[in-house]
Amino acid sequence: MIISSGMVKILTEQDCLPIQSGNCLCNQGYQFQILLDKKERRGHQVCVESDLSEYITIYRVYDMKGNYEHPLNKKTDDYYIKSENDIYPDLLKKTTEVTSSEQEQCVLFVDISERDKPCGVHTIQIKIGEETVSFTLTIHKERLDETDLILTNWLHLDAICNYYKVAPFSEEFYKRLSYFLESYTRMGNNMILLPAFTPPLDTTVGGERLTTQLVKIKKLGKGYQFDFSEMKKFIRLCQKYGVKYFEHSHLFTQWGGEYCPKIIVEENGEDKNLFGWAVKSDDESYKTFLSAYLSALQAFLRAEGLEDSFYLHLTDEPRPQHIERYKELSSFIKSIVKFKTLDALSEKEAAEAVDMPAVAMFSKELPLFDENKMLYYCVEVDTDCITNRYFHMPLQRTEILGFQLYENQAKGFLHWGYNFYNTQLSKAQVNPYEDATAGGGFPAGDSFIVYPGEGEIEYSIRYFSIKRAFEDYRLLKTLEGKIGKSAVMDILHQEGVQGVHAYPKSVIWHETFREKLILELNK
Repeated sequence: MIISSGMVKILTEQDCLPIQSGNCLCNQGYQFQILLDKKERRGHQVCVESDLSEYITIYRVYDMKGNYEHPLNKKTDDYYIKSENDIYPDLLKKTTEVTSSEQEQCVLFVDISERDKPCGVHTIQIKIGEETVSFTLTIHKERLDETDLILTNWLHLDAICNYYKVAPFSEEFYKRLSYFLESYTRMGNNMILLPAFTPPLDTTVGGERLTTQLVKIKKLGKGYQFDFSEMKKFIRLCQKYGVKYFEHSHLFTQWGGEYCPKIIVEENGEDKNLFGWAVKSDDESYKTFLSAYLSALQAFLRAEGLEDSFYLHLTDEPRPQHIERYKELSSFIKSIVKFKTLDALSEKEAAEAVDMPAVAMFSKELPLFDENKMLYYCVEVDTDCITNRYFHMPLQRTEILGFQLYENQAKGFLHWGYNFYNTQLSKAQVNPYEDATAGGGFPAGDSFIVYPGEGEIEYSIRYFSIKRAFEDYRLLKTLEGKIGKSAVMDILHQEGVQGVHAYPKSVIWHETFREKLILELNK
């Protein structure tokens, strides 16, 4: 049995990075892997012997199909994995026994929790049948500071409803949602997309997604009545799991803001889609509605003490031809309420109309944005070694995000797909265990990072890379409190981390650098 770094995708023995020991802080997670050679082990129990056993979970790593008929983007660099059969290690399933045969490769993933652990040197022995391997983990007394980033990864409620066949906001729905929220905040996310209206995201023109609208609305003559009770319930559950910030679903359709989102309104005892694709975003009827709604929303948020932790979305990625409309829409919204606004964009000119731009890491104008910015990435990013989380990318490329968020002085990070289990443009649903590409629309891994599971949700190996990336950022911030920001920046630059393209493409470097930072903190 070979103990390997948790930062590699093990397709063959040659992919292992053998290690025997590691370091972490008392509230920092640690992961490693074990490759079993090909021999019959059916029914062999996996036994953990360690004083850390209560913090340890063992998973088996399962290979998943890659990119359907969309193998790679047309333009690529050389920092990705190419599997001949298009299969990549990804899915993690909890296990207490090995069921592999001589023909099967078996990789175990060992997760040591980020919960507070006793300091000192700890031996972890993993026994499988008559075989035993040992790993030494040194846990240091210093603690990671809480993050000062805003971290969001859009959670799609229709995906939960469709996969489990439950009604939105039913008792069973909230039970399932709780599992997702637990994993969501464990990863480090602390902001959530609030579907006051069904989010007009990844929806084909003229089509619609399952209604997941938190606000109940009645039309009374020329006015409206708003019921925020479901939103309050949803928010309270999110807060229970550690969510601190909320982003309102987009008030206008994606890619230009030309139309209205689907908004269900009860009129004369009947539910109707009062706006949607049939109504232009600048229509007076919609403006009248928004004036009433946003004023009522502001009163609700003020009563809940949420105004300072609340952001409003207008529309994603306004292109140059959309910027004038975008500015007009922004101006209109701000004439009603003074909510902070947040949108994903890559055009510098559009940033003038939004309080918190989430800037595309692939934007050519990224260096021109000031420090008041979040970062995001999505499809079409296989060039210039930009970080992402595709199946075919090395985990170190995914994990470099944490150091880059610090070096670029980002205020946060946004991703569009925590659990998007639809085809591109939401024309149909997909089973993520069978299709990781949104029906061939995106590179595998772009549209989700967790699997739905039968009970609790199931992690991907990429999930832990993003989790470690967010912990890497916190590690730098903790060190900053000891030696100062400029000194930490100097360390990053000396190591070759600068901007979003330049960084050492090496797992060994990454593991060594992280431990160097941990030891520096504990001098």
